[in-house]
Amino acid sequence: MNPGARDRAPRRARLRTVCAQVALATLCLGPSPATLGQEFPSRPVRWVIPFGPGTIFETAARFLIPGMSASFGQPVVIENRPGAGALIGTEYVARQVAPDGHTMLMGLANLLTFKLFVKDLRFDPTVDLVPASLLLETPVFVAANARQPYDTLEGLIAHAKAHPGKLNYGTSGPQSYPELMFQALQARYGVRMESVAYKDGNTAVLTGLLADQVQLAIAGQAISLGDVRAGRLRALVVSGSRRLASLPEVPSAQETGYVDLIPNWYSIHLPAATPRAVVARIGRAALEALQDPDTRTQLEKNYFTILALGPQESERHIRSDEQLYRNIVTRAGLQAR
Repeated sequence: MNPGARDRAPRRARLRTVCAQVALATLCLGPSPATLGQEFPSRPVRWVIPFGPGTIFETAARFLIPGMSASFGQPVVIENRPGAGALIGTEYVARQVAPDGHTMLMGLANLLTFKLFVKDLRFDPTVDLVPASLLLETPVFVAANARQPYDTLEGLIAHAKAHPGKLNYGTSGPQSYPELMFQALQARYGVRMESVAYKDGNTAVLTGLLADQVQLAIAGQAISLGDVRAGRLRALVVSGSRRLASLPEVPSAQETGYVDLIPNWYSIHLPAATPRAVVARIGRAALEALQDPDTRTQLEKNYFTILALGPQESERHIRSDEQLYRNIVTRAGLQAR
């Protein structure tokens, strides 16, 4: 045999051994982050809504589902997991084992109020969950039953001071965003009102408000504007710095000094251990859905404001809101975690 051939044979054997070791290491390490993003989704994607069927949160999701399903090449299906003012569904998603993006959460501003108000919380909403996108926000307003003797925020404050503890407001739970908004109102104006929690969410709160079981609530245009226009409810003040085109006669929070009243937001959140490539993939699908002209038209007709923020922008927005909420808790003298 040629001596050169004899020398090459051991080298080829060593090369085959090295290649086999590299292949085995690759299998052990699993797919790269980029490959994970390309492979997702491999089956239908569940979108957990932490309230019962028929809420405005589900409505928002249903407007986005066709576009996201088309982007994924897999169906997106809603799974309602109500209870404890959205806490049950939120915890269910946060505590997913080996998350891979196939279970998403419709996140709300309640994520931040859980962290402030729930004792012995078994997860941290801003650590154990990450945003893929802040999708939308909805301006809100303080709504009063029309049988009440006030039709302005000033009138409400005067009435509450004259009748301490006699006015009730409805919320979806003691750890909810509406609860924080009313705590802020009481702290800012030095009044005392009583909270009534409805386990079935905002739709049940509206039913109680219309029946005068509670006299006040935080309401959105999509489900309450018709009752305002029909004279069954009164809008006292709207969130944010500008009046709403649909309620031009109602002053903004900035005008009245009730600056704590801010819009509620809607997001897609995922367990923090979800691969970053998958988080980014879901964020892109959401933003693509929000760019569709028909989807935008339907959302705007239902009084949603489109945010369409990516993961990093969403994180900054949420951190800013968290600090604002903590300031409210400190000013109100509430017990924060």
